[in-house]
Amino acid sequence: MKNTLKIVTPLLHLALCIFLIIFLSACGEGIYSSSDTGSITFSVELQRAPNEISGFSQAIDCGSSGVSTVEAQVFDESDSLLASGGPWNCGAHSGTITGISAGSNRKVVIICRDSSGYVIYRGEVTGVEVLAGHITNVGAITVERPSYPNIAVDTISVGDSPESVAVMPNGNYVYVANQMGDTVSVIQSSNNTVVDTITVGSNPRGIAVTPNGSYVYVANANDDTVSVIQTSDNTVIDTISVGDQPGGITITPNGSYVYVTNYIDSTVSVIQTSDNTVIDTISVGASPMGIAITPNGNYVYVANYIGKTVSVIRTSDNAVVATISVGSDIFGDPRGIAITPNGSYVYVSNVNNNTVSVIQTSNNIVIDTISVGDGPFALAITPNGNYVYVVNANDNTVSVIGFSGHPDTVVDTISVGSQPYHTAITPNGNYAYVTNGNDSTVSVIQTSDNTEVDTILVGAVPFALAITPNGNYVYVANANDNTVSVIQTSDNSVIDTISAGGYPYGIAITPNGSYVYVANHDDNTVSVIQTLDNTVVDVILVGGYPEGTAVTPNGSYVYVANANDDTVSVIQTSDNTVIDTISVGSGTGGGVAVTPNGSYVYVTNHTDTTVSVIQTLDNTVIDTISVGSFPWGIAITPNGSYVYVTNANDDTVSVIQTSDNTVIDTISVGDSPIGIAVMPNGSYVYVANHWDDTISVIGF
Repeated sequence: MKNTLKIVTPLLHLALCIFLIIFLSACGEGIYSSSDTGSITFSVELQRAPNEISGFSQAIDCGSSGVSTVEAQVFDESDSLLASGGPWNCGAHSGTITGISAGSNRKVVIICRDSSGYVIYRGEVTGVEVLAGHITNVGAITVERPSYPNIAVDTISVGDSPESVAVMPNGNYVYVANQMGDTVSVIQSSNNTVVDTITVGSNPRGIAVTPNGSYVYVANANDDTVSVIQTSDNTVIDTISVGDQPGGITITPNGSYVYVTNYIDSTVSVIQTSDNTVIDTISVGASPMGIAITPNGNYVYVANYIGKTVSVIRTSDNAVVATISVGSDIFGDPRGIAITPNGSYVYVSNVNNNTVSVIQTSNNIVIDTISVGDGPFALAITPNGNYVYVVNANDNTVSVIGFSGHPDTVVDTISVGSQPYHTAITPNGNYAYVTNGNDSTVSVIQTSDNTEVDTILVGAVPFALAITPNGNYVYVANANDNTVSVIQTSDNSVIDTISAGGYPYGIAITPNGSYVYVANHDDNTVSVIQTLDNTVVDVILVGGYPEGTAVTPNGSYVYVANANDDTVSVIQTSDNTVIDTISVGSGTGGGVAVTPNGSYVYVTNHTDTTVSVIQTLDNTVIDTISVGSFPWGIAITPNGSYVYVTNANDDTVSVIQTSDNTVIDTISVGDSPIGIAVMPNGSYVYVANHWDDTISVIGF
C-alpha cells in the first residue's frame, strides 16, 4: 500500500502529488549503506482545504503554493540527526533516502521553504521503524504553516551565565560567551551539543566570527580587551585593548573591521583586522551592549541598554543616522542584537522582560515581540536564516527560535483603476480581480509579478465581487445600475448582466458554486442568483441597508450585515428564510467573514471601530475587538489563525489572532483601504486602497 505525505495549504483548490525519492549516496550527501541500514521512501500530496469539494488532483503549482524547496530529516528517539536530504526543487519527482541506521521510533521531518529560504510549511511523523536492508514507506504526514510568527524548538545547557552567541558561516558550530566562567562554549549545531570550551579574558560578553570562519572575536568586559580565537584549533592568538567595559561585537561582511560597544563610555571602537588595531571611536546611546551589522555592510545596529534604544551607524562615515526605541523596563532593557541574512529584520533581546523585539529595517520600527527564556542577553541567526539562537543568562539556557515566515509587511504596491473598492483572488491564486468604482471597471492583477494584465468594463460603480469555486466566473455587483456583471475568466469578457435589487452592495457565492447571494442596500433585500442560467430565483427581505455578505463553508447559511440597524441576518439556504437576527456593533455592514471551520463569523463595525465575533453554534456575539478607525473590509487566513481588517480612516490593516482575539499587528497601507483578500495558500494579502488607486500587497 502506498502512503502519501500531505501538505495542507488552505483554500488551494486542486491537489498536488509529488514523489520525492532522492538517492542521497549518489548525490554526495555522505550517507552510506551497510548491513545495519535501511531506507525510507515518501511522497508529497497537496490537497484542497477541508471545506472544499474533494476528488480533484493535479501537479503542484509551485508559484501559487509559495514552496521553492523541500528538505527531509530523519532523527532517532533521542532527536539525534541520522540523515538529511535536500534541498530539492519544489517540482522534483520520485526517489528514496538510503543509509539510515536501522531501528524503531525514527522521526521523519519535512520542511518546505520559500524562495527566500524561510520555512513556510513543516510537519513530522514519529514511530517509524527502519529495517536493515528494507525500504520503509512512511505514513501520511500533515505539513502545515508553522504558528505565527516564531516557535521555540530546542534548549541547550552551556557554561555559567551565557551572554553572547555567534554562528560559524557554514552553520556547523555556534560559539557562546559565558560571562561568569570566562569561557566560550562551542556548540555543534547538527545535534545541539557542546563539543569544546575555550578560556578567554575576564567576563566575556560579545562574540563574533569573521566571514571566512577563521577567527572569533570576544569582548572581555572586565579587562577592556578583545580576545581573538583561531577556529582551526580553538586557541586564543591575540588580545586587543579597546574602550571601557566592552560588550557587543560585530564584523563587517568583508572582514576588514570589527565594531565593539564600550558600555561605560557609551562608545563603539572600530578595530582594523589586518593588524588588530583600533582606528576609530564612535559616540552612541547610553551604555551600548549588543551590536550587529547589515549583510551589505552599510549599517551597524547598536543596542543601548540604559538608553532603551538602538543606534544605527552608517559605516561609510561612522555617523549615527537613526535611533529606535525598544525595551520596556525602567532600568534598561536591550542587550543582544542580530540581523537576518537578507537584512530585512533586526532581532533585539530585552533582558529585563524576557523578550526579543523584531525591528523592520526598511522603516526601523518594531513589528513583533517574542517571549524567550529568563534574562536573554544576546542572540545570533544561522546563515540560512532559519533559526535564531538566544542566550538566556539567568537560567543557563539557549532558546532556539524558528523563523516560520515573513512578518506582516507591505511588499508591493500596484496601480489599478480609479477608486478601487474590493478585491477577490482566484482559487488557484494566479489572479486578483479588483473593482474600480469611479471608472466602472475591474482590474486583473497577475499575482506572480503583481502586474495589471487586463481591465474589464462592467456596470456603473462596481463595488463588491466574488469568484466561483472553480475559478471560471467572477460576479460583480454594480451599485449604481442595480445589476450584476458576470465575467468569464478564460478571456475576461463580460458574458452576462443580471438585474438585481436597489444598489447591490455585497456578494457571496455558495461553496458548490450553484448560487450567488447579492445584498441590495437600498431595498433591504438579498437577491439569489442561480448560476446555471444566471436568473434571480429568490428575493429575501433582511435588515436595514444590507452590505457585507458571507456564506458558511458547508453552504448552509448566509450571514448578511445590515448597516442601518446594526444587525446580522442569518439566511438558511435550504429554503432561503431568515432564521435569526443578531445585534452587533454600531455602524456594521462593510465586512463579514466566516472562519474556515465555520465556527465563527467576524463582522466589522464602522462607527465604534470594532469587530464583532459571532459563534455560529448559537449565533451569539462572544467577543468584541477594538481595531483601527472605520474598519471596513475583512478576510481570514486559510488556516483560520488570523483575521485581517482594513481601517479606512487611518490607512492601516489590523491583524487579529483568532486564538485569543487580540490585535497582534497594525500594518500601514495605502489611502483609505477598503477591500481585502488573502491568497489561497495564505502567503500574501491584497488590499484595495480607495483614494490612491492602488493595491497594497502584504507578505505574511
